[in-house]
Amino acid sequence: MGLVRLGLVVLLLSGCFSGVAHAQIDDSAEVDDAQLPPTDYGAGYKMIMVHQHQEHAPGPGDDPFGEGQITLDLLFPLIADPRTAEAKNYNTAIRQVIPQWWKAIGGPKDNSQSADPGTGYNLNCVPVGEPAAYGQPPEDQMLPGVISMSCVADADLLASGTANGGFAWGYNWLLSQHRPIQPDDIFTPNSGWLKALTVLLDTDRKRFGLAPWAVKLDAADRHHWVLGSAGLGFTYSNSDFSGYGSPCEGCLDVIPWSKLAPYLRKGGVVPQADWSASLPLSYK
Repeated sequence: MGLVRLGLVVLLLSGCFSGVAHAQIDDSAEVDDAQLPPTDYGAGYKMIMVHQHQEHAPGPGDDPFGEGQITLDLLFPLIADPRTAEAKNYNTAIRQVIPQWWKAIGGPKDNSQSADPGTGYNLNCVPVGEPAAYGQPPEDQMLPGVISMSCVADADLLASGTANGGFAWGYNWLLSQHRPIQPDDIFTPNSGWLKALTVLLDTDRKRFGLAPWAVKLDAADRHHWVLGSAGLGFTYSNSDFSGYGSPCEGCLDVIPWSKLAPYLRKGGVVPQADWSASLPLSYK
């Protein structure tokens, strides 16, 4: 297990817009990834990346440091050619939640005012298994029937030359149940999984010199979780370590399933073949 920094990259640059920019999700502004074919990252459906990129000149007094264009950037995965009910439900769910996340980081619904607030907004959600853009182990894939992604969002405050530090979180959707993953989908209830996971994560934070001086870790918060075949990824924002000057915005700590095997639920979302093969003899 170990901490790695998410290497988010833009998979597709769609057309840029100058002048008036609109930040709301609009089907006419979405462009499917034409450079990469639809890809099955392991969940059982082929995914496409949707990228909405907009930029425009700052308003009067918004850009005294000369940073240039103000950008608004969204990136997220959809199921290509959704025909089943579970595919349609996932696409509907992600389309509903993306605007909520955009609003939560302060992204403007309509950026057509004459003087822009001087802030560039970025929200990138990248699927597990995308090697060009993701910080997990290269062999990692989504779990069957679970669409998992890691999201990073930030707002660059151009007028002051600073940034807000950014936010990072995970999103995991159980296709058959049409809902986000819950702990009981992964772990046996009352098995002690929460204590074990907390110890493993805190051990890693200390080992990497990122002791949680001011922040108590909530390992049960599934919004930190990013599920993959290699293990349970736990993604952090700066404030999850020291709250100031941390090098770990968007860091991801992957706990191998073998270390959590005594607590995993048989018949749960983690296939037993993925977590029992590498168990110590005492667990077999």
